Amino acid sequence: MNYQRCLFLFCLLYSVFCILPGPAHALGGYDEYFSVTPQSMGEAYGAAYGDIASIFWNPAGIGAVDRFQFTSLYTDLYGLDYITQTNLGFVVPWGKTVHGLSYATNQISFDFSSAGLFAELGRLEYKETTMVYSVARSFLIRNFYLGANLKYYDITSNLTAGGGQGSGYGVDVGALFRLTQKLAIGLSLKNITGNVDWKTGLTEDLLLIYRLGLQYEFSDKGRLLVDVAGDDEESLQHGILGGEMWVWKSYRLDEGATGTSPRDRYFKYLQTRRAPTLYGLALRSGIKRDFSASTLTFSTGAGLRFGPLKFDYALRHEPDGGGNTSFASLAFELGGPKSTAPAYSQFFSPSAAAPTDMEAMSYEQKLSISDVPTSSRVAVANFVNLTGRSDFAWLELGIADMVYNELLQRWDMIDRVEVAQKIGNQQVTTNSGGQWAKILGANKVIFGFFSDLPDGRLRIDTYVFDTKTGKTRQTTVEKSPEEIYSIGTELAYKVFFL
Repeated sequence: MNYQRCLFLFCLLYSVFCILPGPAHALGGYDEYFSVTPQSMGEAYGAAYGDIASIFWNPAGIGAVDRFQFTSLYTDLYGLDYITQTNLGFVVPWGKTVHGLSYATNQISFDFSSAGLFAELGRLEYKETTMVYSVARSFLIRNFYLGANLKYYDITSNLTAGGGQGSGYGVDVGALFRLTQKLAIGLSLKNITGNVDWKTGLTEDLLLIYRLGLQYEFSDKGRLLVDVAGDDEESLQHGILGGEMWVWKSYRLDEGATGTSPRDRYFKYLQTRRAPTLYGLALRSGIKRDFSASTLTFSTGAGLRFGPLKFDYALRHEPDGGGNTSFASLAFELGGPKSTAPAYSQFFSPSAAAPTDMEAMSYEQKLSISDVPTSSRVAVANFVNLTGRSDFAWLELGIADMVYNELLQRWDMIDRVEVAQKIGNQQVTTNSGGQWAKILGANKVIFGFFSDLPDGRLRIDTYVFDTKTGKTRQTTVEKSPEEIYSIGTELAYKVFFL
């Protein structure tokens, strides 16, 4: 049974499950979920990754973040004007680890006299402040991430109950594994330890909350997410189904280089070490089943991406006449991926001509089989253009660079300039993979071809020659020209498991 059929069966069973009556219990604790994108999908975000929003759902998800991200949020809960939420936070990769800091508040400010109710009570002020330090990284194997949150709570109010003031701490942990390029599973445990100490001397233990999530990316423009959540008092509390679809999505390497060829823009990217930027519009929706109250909560929203800037909006319809809650956030990203492609400005400058075939082959005469290292060194050769179209010639370098850039985090990669100098204008084929492994001093050589299909898409055939087995393995990806900038991650993932 393939993944599509498994996903369809899972969603069908989930939909039936949501109709059934559930146990009577509600999740508790001081934790709120200060992120807009998950709110627009019903809070299904337990297996999402590469986004700062993962902090409050599964901290392991930020382990896949590859650049600085900052977010800000404002929420008017239930549309009442006097219950608000705010959040400021950022994450930043540092080596192979991602670190994050968040400052979030829940606040109630209500004037009884202005409402004509119990004027003698005056004004109610209540504020919960949460400071969160987050850390995550890949662990042991590729695409397996572990993460944790260390939280500090500060609670102030003018209520006499509880002494009006309290403070405490909490710890969250999470794990996330990308099973395939499209399928990911995540598990998080909130408040594995923690409590709040009140001024009166009362100590309140925090409720342990768990979340199990599944994410399936059915295309480059859409994904489905399913979460279930519970706590240590009730094993199952919420069931959630959410989805996202990009109705417009475009990658650009240099938005300022209008009128230039894609190849020129790609070399501009290499020289400035800038990652492709995303422009687009995403629509989202979700449904959450509360088994304790036997209610359904519907939500919807949209996300607008304009280069490094992101604006997200979510609207949640509260059950039982609770009104609507609006969420809005503004975020931005800085920098490029943790590892960047090599700059080719020197090798491809007018004064640096490509080596001739004889110069390239002279390297072989200086090597013997004993020169091939035993460590896992990997070389990526230029891909061969079989389309016959000169406007696609830049992809000969472009595809190879994107694969190299992705694998650089996992393998000992031979510098692309060094590979280009040794190979020159020759082509690596399935029959010459072993010969080039010897010349390059590599244990693995990655090479490939790309051709155009009748429907306008590009077919990229990628090969990996392994000196340990003496075999060449192959994988294929088909993409439209508009999606070509996102091909590096998918190809690298497949190559890694060949």
